[in-house]
Amino acid sequence: MQVWGVVSNCVRAVGGQVAPSLMRLLAPAAVAIALLGAAPAARADTIAQYLVNNAQTCCSPFGQSVTTTGTGPWTSISFNFYDASNNAYAAGNLYLLTQEYTGRAGSLSAATPGYVAQVAATGGTSWVFDPSVTLQPNTQYFFYMNSTPAASLAVDSAGGYAGGTEYSVNGTTFSAASGDLDFTLSSAQASPGPIPGSGLLSYLLLGFGGAAFHKRLRARFAALREALRGPGRSRSATA
Repeated sequence: MQVWGVVSNCVRAVGGQVAPSLMRLLAPAAVAIALLGAAPAARADTIAQYLVNNAQTCCSPFGQSVTTTGTGPWTSISFNFYDASNNAYAAGNLYLLTQEYTGRAGSLSAATPGYVAQVAATGGTSWVFDPSVTLQPNTQYFFYMNSTPAASLAVDSAGGYAGGTEYSVNGTTFSAASGDLDFTLSSAQASPGPIPGSGLLSYLLLGFGGAAFHKRLRARFAALREALRGPGRSRSATA
């Protein structure tokens, strides 16, 4: 740990005879400083997923409605379908709406009723939305492709997903189908502590027993200042 290296150098500079006591004084401070610089923990959530693949479908732009769980909201979301070999698949643009769409695939736009966002596929495996796009809990959303995929997509022909349904282009416009496409809707976002960016230290300072911890830490720093002054240099010494 880099912080502990700095502390050790300071102790050695004061002198070996006081090093053990200073090390005991500095240990809590070093831990606290290190925690201050800790990055927020990354969290990866699967918001909704359906994987059955008992059939394949092709030759049309597709859509799928999805219902979120009650543990949101979520940002930094991504979405993908699956091909017939169970590989994550994404192609063209994907539109995220809050209501069913029964128009033409090529007519999807920011003016479409219920429009939330759109994004181009990344690497042929996912659609990754702007981090500002937020999904709310216990809410049904609608995902629509605006072009025909080059691969056949995995589908549950029996339509066993309770949170939504597949959409396909029947003739010229989208309509609900009897099945459900295999999909994954996920979120990758930071999970900071109560003090933004402070990670675990915020829980130590604000959580249960935080006041006592803070008081002990201040006392340690006060003792450290006296120790660093050395013999004959404390505030209580007289000439």
